Amino acid sequence: VYHLIGFILGEHCSVLCHSWNMVIWKDLKKRSN
Repeated sequence: VYHLIGFILGEHCSVLCHSWNMVIWKDLKKRSN
């Protein structure tokens, strides 16, 4: 059960981190232009 929860949380966090990185990257591109 704990393995399944950890797996779901891990997947969820990776998606969150990826989308957050995209937001930061877009913001940096705007500032550099």
